[in-house]
Amino acid sequence: MGALAVVTACGLAIGTAPAWAAPDVEPVVGADVRAASGDGVADVRADSSGESTLDVRAEASGESTLDVRAEASGESTSNVRADSAVTPTPIDDLVRGLIVKTTSSAVSARALAAASQDALAEADEPTDVVVGSAVAPRTRVLTFDQPVTAADAEAAALELQARPDVEWAVPDRLMRIAASPVLPNDPLFPEQWDVWDSAAVNGGYSVKAPLLWPTTAGSSSVVVAVIDTGVTAHPDLDASIVPGYDFIHDVDVANDGNARDPDPADPGDWITGGEAAYGPFEGCEVTNSSWHGTHVTGTIAAVRDNGIGVSGVAPGVRVQPLRALGKCGGYTSDVLAAMRWA
Repeated sequence: MGALAVVTACGLAIGTAPAWAAPDVEPVVGADVRAASGDGVADVRADSSGESTLDVRAEASGESTLDVRAEASGESTSNVRADSAVTPTPIDDLVRGLIVKTTSSAVSARALAAASQDALAEADEPTDVVVGSAVAPRTRVLTFDQPVTAADAEAAALELQARPDVEWAVPDRLMRIAASPVLPNDPLFPEQWDVWDSAAVNGGYSVKAPLLWPTTAGSSSVVVAVIDTGVTAHPDLDASIVPGYDFIHDVDVANDGNARDPDPADPGDWITGGEAAYGPFEGCEVTNSSWHGTHVTGTIAAVRDNGIGVSGVAPGVRVQPLRALGKCGGYTSDVLAAMRWA
């Protein structure tokens, strides 16, 4: 079924040139001669036509690039470009450390730092690695003296994780506040202040789900079990529902003519004045049906941007309705049975 989360109605939720000169090179037919140093690269190419090309490049951050081309016609062209020879790596693709959890508190964090430094050196990412702050018991940060690419940090983390004394290791990535919310066309979305407070700056004190949606809106491999009053048919929900169960053992509380069965449909949980005065619901609050399970299901997974109703916080996930609450509430035993079944 995939990943499973459980939610209950009671709130539980789980330019300079280089200092060297190009050598004199006789054209060689069909050959590619390359001279390289720490300062630049010289390429000499000649093809069967007898034409040759000489490229001299000085490639370093901020240095200029010089191309000199000589053709068999005796004419030559010279192009000097002052541009950046190295494209800067975006800050979001740089990592400045690893987070490592060891299998025992006796494991040497310094040894792990040395191992990660060796792994980065093998990946042409020379940097000093020192032991940083403690995150939790057996969990430390290994800090890089210089940032490395995310790919090389991931490779170093995997190499550490392969050690028998390491439980897991992950890059210590830079986290930033998302800046561009995605607002859907659902007509009631402006009223969903808990999902996104449209009247406040940057969503106010809502859960700010629209800031997360550009990254993910949830996966259909995730199934959220909602233990509540069941669910009613609704065009904003039907596509997100997977088969559930009715765990109410008391026929009166169930209000659907039977006890436990595979149908988690919500028939309503109203209480009339007469019912509150005598009988099995004596003392209960007089109330209309709450349809609470449908409300919670919609808050989680109502289809987004379909021009209907509201939008769920994670509209990409699926919901499994487990009915444990009916007229005047429900029993702890039924809630526990639903939790164990989920």
